[in-house]
Amino acid sequence: MTRFSRIATIAVLMLCHVNCCAAFTAGAFGSRQSQSFTRMNVLSEDLRQTTGTPTPPTEAEAETDDWWKTFELNDAALPQEVRSQFPILSRVLGDDTDPKPLIYLDSAATSQKPNFVIDALTSYYTSTNSNVHRGAHKLSRDATSQYEAARTTVAKLVNAKREEIVFTSGATEAINLVAYSWGRQNLKEGDEV
Repeated sequence: MTRFSRIATIAVLMLCHVNCCAAFTAGAFGSRQSQSFTRMNVLSEDLRQTTGTPTPPTEAEAETDDWWKTFELNDAALPQEVRSQFPILSRVLGDDTDPKPLIYLDSAATSQKPNFVIDALTSYYTSTNSNVHRGAHKLSRDATSQYEAARTTVAKLVNAKREEIVFTSGATEAINLVAYSWGRQNLKEGDEV
């Protein structure tokens, strides 16, 4: 993997910062969360290896407006298993006569969190909450240690050196960081990205 590929991978990773939260959880907190993170990785790998293709609706189904309500991908149990780990996705919208499960498609703006990330954040805020790299007291040292453990975990996840991992506040900052640092050094007028 080239250095730019790693940088691009990290920028894309910021777009799905649930993975970063999960990596933080695995690196910084107990075995229960670590096992959940491992399970999510296994589920992700299973999903990548799934060869099932969507079954298109029949002509009769396609003629109705409701075909999409029962449409499922082959091997669709996997996404349901993952979905169940996100408490907010258990919300039902609509009324009693026409209940609809919450479908959230705005993850680039704000990603929903699985239970183990919520648990890790609650644990952090109730037992370690402090500034990172800026204090000499016990809470700050603990927070810094957990933060740096997350850097190591993310580095392993994307097959990079831990020094190549840069945490940002979100996708926009990550993409701008790549554009202004790597881009200004390596791109010239006329290059296509």
